[in-house]
Amino acid sequence: MIKSKAAILFILLLIFISIFSNLWEYLTGLTLLGFADEFLLSISILMLCVTVVIEKKISRLNAYLFIGLCYMIGVSFLAGKTNNLTVIIVQSIIHLKFFFFLFLLQKIPFNTLKKFVIYVFAFSLVGALINMANPQNFNSVFGIYELERSFLVRLAGFEFHPNKLGFLFFVVFVLINSSVIKVRSYKQILNAFIILIIFFTGSRTTYLLLLITILYNLWFMRTLYHKALIVAVFSVTALVFYSSIKENDFVKITQQNITNSLTSDANDSHYVRGIMIYNGGRLFIENFPIGTGVSTYGSQMSANSVVYDDLGVSELSFFREMTGVYDSNLATIMGELGFMGLLLFGWLLRAIKHEFKSIKKEIFWLVVFTVVLLSFTQPVLMNTHTSLLLALMVVLLTSKEKRMQAVTTTSSENNDTDDHED
Repeated sequence: MIKSKAAILFILLLIFISIFSNLWEYLTGLTLLGFADEFLLSISILMLCVTVVIEKKISRLNAYLFIGLCYMIGVSFLAGKTNNLTVIIVQSIIHLKFFFFLFLLQKIPFNTLKKFVIYVFAFSLVGALINMANPQNFNSVFGIYELERSFLVRLAGFEFHPNKLGFLFFVVFVLINSSVIKVRSYKQILNAFIILIIFFTGSRTTYLLLLITILYNLWFMRTLYHKALIVAVFSVTALVFYSSIKENDFVKITQQNITNSLTSDANDSHYVRGIMIYNGGRLFIENFPIGTGVSTYGSQMSANSVVYDDLGVSELSFFREMTGVYDSNLATIMGELGFMGLLLFGWLLRAIKHEFKSIKKEIFWLVVFTVVLLSFTQPVLMNTHTSLLLALMVVLLTSKEKRMQAVTTTSSENNDTDDHED
């Protein structure tokens, strides 16, 4: 645990800058602020190394991190698509960003971290409200590219992107309904408002994530009879809802995007995630089981990769300008690390259970489900914004359970003492 208040404040400041990095860069003109996340990642790695040296022991998750890093570097040379050691090391670290942040955030006291998340939410809420009040002017003032979906002008807030805003509100929703953030009389009103904001972001993945999370929580709260009822009601509601909106442009575009992700027409489409998932699947099969190596496909350091030439996509604008090519974490892992990469990340996620022994089964599977679902459409583990928020959610949820267990144990011990004295 970090004891220096100044050090904690500095780390939280870096996190705050990283979450709203586009805003700070726009307001100050300082592109240096865009590197706050790299600095934060460097601190995480340095702290991990220092902790291992001082304590002379290493946890299972951290041991797996080291093994995973070495594996990525080694297999990338073996694949033979790139031989730039510096680029390979940097991209391998980026792939593991979520796990490094997870280590760092464990070192910050629970109450401090909880208050920080509340401040982040409040700041984000202000941005969302201003954006909602006057979308066109807000986007014009901050130079945000206006995104529309069906009849919606999508909210971007101070995050400057709808998906980022939507995920932040989803994390807060989970923390409120897990009683990490305690809200008294107006909890349901706040829940409804958060869901409304998420709706106006137009983030389809967050919609699905939110819906299934609500059903998931209900599932664990109910008896077998209630579970069967929930499934029945949800199935009927889903069918009726789909029947009523199936001709909607929003639904048609979503269906087309899914089709483009699974067929050979993907490269002719304008849906970059479909292109990435389809070609990631090709590389997964053609380079089974190790992939093409890190920094070769769908990652931040993959610009001008020979793999894009091999796939015949290097002349597409997405790859010339490197826009959207790392929006699917799943596609990146399938392409760069293949079957062994999927096993590696599954191994690392499983190690979270051993790292956080107080984690409840339902919380662990919620985290796994969130990672898997988001990995189709977002770089969940290697994007700073998403990985930081996910790591915050995991640490706060598990710290809360750990504190509750400690209180229960203390109470039990006090009762035993009283009984003994009687």
